[in-house]
Amino acid sequence: MWTLEDEPPVDPEARELSVTLAAGGPRWVSPDGEFAIWSASLENGRPLTLRGALGHVAAGESIVVAGAVERHARYGWQFSVESFRSTLPQTAEGVALWLRRRVPGIGSTFALAIVDHFGAEHVFAELDRDPERLREVRTKAGRAISGRAMERAVEAWREVAAIREVEAFLFSHGVGAGLAARLVRTYGTDVIAVLEDDPYRLTEVPRIGFRVADRVARSLGIELDAPQRLRAGLLFALGEAAGNGNVFLPLPELWQAAARLLEVHDAEPLEAALARLAREDEVVVEGERAYLAEPWEAETRLAAALAERAAAPDAELFDPPRRPERIEVSDEQWQIVELVRTRPLVLLTGLPGAGKTHTQRVIVELARRAGVRVLLCAPTGKAARRMRDLTGHDALTIHRALGYSPTENRFLRDEDDPLSNDIELVIVDEASMLSLELADALFRAAGDCHVLLVGDTDQLPPIGPGRVLADLVESDAAPRVHLTAIYRQAARSLIVRSARRINEGRPPFLSVAEAHAELGEQELDEDFVWISRSGPETLREAVLELVCEALPRRGFDPRTEVMTLVPMRRGIVGLIELNAELEQRLNPSGTPVVRELRVGSRIVQTRNDYTPEREVMNGEVAFVLDWDEEEGEALLSLNDGEREVAVPASALETYQLAWALTIHRAQGSQFPAVVAPWSSQYHVMLSRPLLYTAVTRAQRLCVLAGEQRALLTAVARGEGRTRHSSLAERLR
Repeated sequence: MWTLEDEPPVDPEARELSVTLAAGGPRWVSPDGEFAIWSASLENGRPLTLRGALGHVAAGESIVVAGAVERHARYGWQFSVESFRSTLPQTAEGVALWLRRRVPGIGSTFALAIVDHFGAEHVFAELDRDPERLREVRTKAGRAISGRAMERAVEAWREVAAIREVEAFLFSHGVGAGLAARLVRTYGTDVIAVLEDDPYRLTEVPRIGFRVADRVARSLGIELDAPQRLRAGLLFALGEAAGNGNVFLPLPELWQAAARLLEVHDAEPLEAALARLAREDEVVVEGERAYLAEPWEAETRLAAALAERAAAPDAELFDPPRRPERIEVSDEQWQIVELVRTRPLVLLTGLPGAGKTHTQRVIVELARRAGVRVLLCAPTGKAARRMRDLTGHDALTIHRALGYSPTENRFLRDEDDPLSNDIELVIVDEASMLSLELADALFRAAGDCHVLLVGDTDQLPPIGPGRVLADLVESDAAPRVHLTAIYRQAARSLIVRSARRINEGRPPFLSVAEAHAELGEQELDEDFVWISRSGPETLREAVLELVCEALPRRGFDPRTEVMTLVPMRRGIVGLIELNAELEQRLNPSGTPVVRELRVGSRIVQTRNDYTPEREVMNGEVAFVLDWDEEEGEALLSLNDGEREVAVPASALETYQLAWALTIHRAQGSQFPAVVAPWSSQYHVMLSRPLLYTAVTRAQRLCVLAGEQRALLTAVARGEGRTRHSSLAERLR
C-alpha cells in the first residue's frame, strides 16, 4: 500500500490504466455490494489501489479503468474509478493464468502448453472457432490432456465464450463482468436476449440487487416511471423485506422503501403498480398490509393446520407410563411427557441448563418402549447432529425427513404422503429457527403425528421470513411448558448464569468475583470471560490475539475448536475483515483454490446444495482438504471429518471463509470456544437476543470482548429488530 511519503505509482495525470485485479478478491465491499476497494497491479507489475463501483468485478480480471489518480489522507495513492471495461490478457503469462482460472479441466501445465501451441495472440480466436482443437495440445513431455478433463475443458470453453459475450454486454451497460458466469449458469446462452427483454430479471439471481438491474434497464432506455420499473421495484422491496424476516410490509413502509429505491415520490403510480401486481396474483393486499403471494399462502395454510391441531380432542399416543425411578424427572418435565402422549401439538421451551435435552431423552425412551415410532429432526444439519449426540438417537434435518427433491424443488412428503404413514411422534429441536416456509412444509406433512416443538424463544428468530415458535407462544394456541429450573452441573457454569442474566435484562457477569458476590461462595466454572477493549482497531487486535495465541495456550485448537461470532459483515471488527486476517494467520501457506479460499481454509456453505453426490446444507462448516487443479475440484471435509465430498470450482461460489461467522448463521450450532467481539460499531444491530444467542453458542468457554456501553445497549434492547408476521393474529 502506498503511503504519503511514496512517489505515485503512475503518472498523476493518467486518466486510463490497464490493470489486473488481485486474485484474493476485494479488500472492502460496501453493504449494498456496489462500491469496492481493490488491490491491483499495473502492466509493469507495480501495485495500485482502486476505488469505485467495482463490487461485481471478478478477482484476477484484467480491466481498463478510467478515472483519476488521487492521494487519500490515510491510505495514500489510489485510482478513483469512474468507468471500466473488460479486456483479455495479452501476454503469455496472462493468457495462461486466465485459462487456469476460467476453464475447469485446464491446470497450469496445460495452460502453458496451450499458449505455446497457439501463441498468446491467437489462443482466444482459435478456440472460439473450434474448442475441439484443445485435443491437439501436448505438453513439453508429449502428454495430452486426459480424456475426462478434455471433455470438461471443451464444454467449459463453450460456456466461457458465452460468458465473455455476456461480459461485453454488461460492460457496455456499466456493470462489472463478475456477474457474467452466474447469469450464463442461470439463463443459459440466451441471457442477453433475456436481459434485453426484461433487465429486472437480474434481481432473480442471488446477491444481485435492484440497482445493478436498474443500471442496465436505464441504459436500455427504460424511464423512471415505466410500469415495468415500478412493478420490479415493488417486488424487490417486498423481497428485501422477506429477506429481513418479514412476512408482510405495512403499506406506509412499502411506499417509503419503494420511494427510496425508485426515486419516485408520487403515490399514485406506485399504488397503480401495486394494484396490477395484486390482479396478477403476485401480491396480496389485506387492509394496510402487502404480502408476496407465496408467504401469504404459506401463512394462511399453516395457521389453518395449527388451529386444527389446537382444536383437536385428546388422543392417546401410548398408554400412561410409570414415572422412571432411576432417572431424575422434575414435575415440569413429567408434565411434558403427559402432554406429548395426549395432544397433537405441544411446545417445550426453556432457558439454558433447564433440561430440555434431558426431557427429550426421557420422552424418546418412553415412546420407544411403548412401540411408538419417533422421528427426531432439526432445521439444520449441525443442530440435527447435536440432537443425535445429546439424545443418543438418530436425527435428521427437516429437509431430509420430508424428502426434499432438488430436481422438482419440492418436498416429497406432504398431505398425499404424510409422515404419519411411517411415524407417530415427531420431535423438532431448535424450533426457534423454524421459518414460515419450513414450518408450513412440516405441518403439511405431519398428518396424524403428534408433534413436539422444542426451542428457546429468547434466541434470534429464523433467518427466513416469520417467527413461528414465538407466534405460537404469543397466540397461546398450543399447550406449552417453559422449563426454568437450573440443574446442578449447569448451575456451576458462568456461561449459563450469564446467559440467564442477559435474558433477564441484566449484563452478564464481568468477573468471577462479581459472580461470587451475587451467588455466594459456590463452586463456579470459569467458562465465561469479559475483556474490556475500547475502539474497533484495539478490539480487532484483541480478537486476533485471543484466537491465535491466548486460547491455544488454554488448550483449544484455533483451527477446529474456536469460532469467532460477530453481529455484522462489514467494518474493522466485521466478518469480512476478521476472516481475511484469520485466514492469513491460521492458514498462511495454503494452495490457492478460488477467490480467497485455499487448501486448509475453514469455510461455510451459504446455500442449500442438494446435488446427490455432494449434498451440503446452508450453514455447514467444512475444511478444504485438497485442490485438483487439472479437474478443477476441491475436496472438502465435513462433520468433523465424518464425510468428504468433491466440489467443482463453480459450486464453490456459495462458500465463504468461516474462521468467523455471523451470530445469525451460528444459530443451531455450538462450538467448544467462542470469541465474541462487542463494539458500538455494531450499534444498529445490537440487541438482547443477539447477545444471548452469541453467549449460548459456547460449550466450554465464551470470551466476550469489547465496550461495556455496547454491552449495556444490547441488554437494554429486549426485542431487537421488529418482524412483521400475522401468524399469531390468525391463530387468535
